[in-house]
Amino acid sequence: MAFKKRLRAYRIAQKLSYEELALLCNVTPWTIRRWELGLGKANEEQMAKLIKLLHIPEEISENSMPIKQRKDKSTFFKGCEYTSSCKVFGIPLLAVQLGLGRNRNGKRRIAKGIIAIGNTAVGVISLGMMSFGILSFGLLSFGFLFCLGVLAIGVYALGALAIGYISVGTLAIGMYSIGVISIGFEVSFGIVAYGHLAIGTHAFGDTMLLLANKQDCYLDSTAMKTVMLLLAENDYPFLIRFLLTHIPICI
Repeated sequence: MAFKKRLRAYRIAQKLSYEELALLCNVTPWTIRRWELGLGKANEEQMAKLIKLLHIPEEISENSMPIKQRKDKSTFFKGCEYTSSCKVFGIPLLAVQLGLGRNRNGKRRIAKGIIAIGNTAVGVISLGMMSFGILSFGLLSFGFLFCLGVLAIGVYALGALAIGYISVGTLAIGMYSIGVISIGFEVSFGIVAYGHLAIGTHAFGDTMLLLANKQDCYLDSTAMKTVMLLLAENDYPFLIRFLLTHIPICI
């Protein structure tokens, strides 16, 4: 039985009203009501009074602040936890594990659900400091399909450091990559580009398309505006075709 239910049972057993117990504990009746609803917890001094007044065994007060401090204070609840009762194939629809230290069960804060939000999140859609999922968003993001993060690794990766089949980032590494520094095994586009087909101000590869780097191999102002427009519209296939037809090939 949860401590909040036990507290109510012990109060009733002692035939004390909210007002009477509140007076003995030097708190308000609403505070007693909050404890019984699980909306708040007694501090060490208040728990000592409850144990004495209601004759509560100390061992059942584990989920509240016990009279004797537990050695592992990292297990105290300092954050937000939620697990949806609605499940899909046995997996919670929504799981939240946010906060400092460990959760109330003394475990690491790892949210696991269809939608997972937490310090570490694992789900179909995941959001966290470290996230794993089909769609993943986080500082460290690992996605089976799409990921967004400072470090992003996935099929489609977008981040400061992006690694994926198609990657976009400050440093982008992938089969097809776009970035300030771009490394693409097939096509790379960037200020510094390395790849089989490398497009950039400084391009290195089997086939190189240099942007405004050499006098005989450059984009004029009109063509550059078209490139910027295509980048803004994320029309990368047409962008590649445009570059192939408008820029002299430098080998």
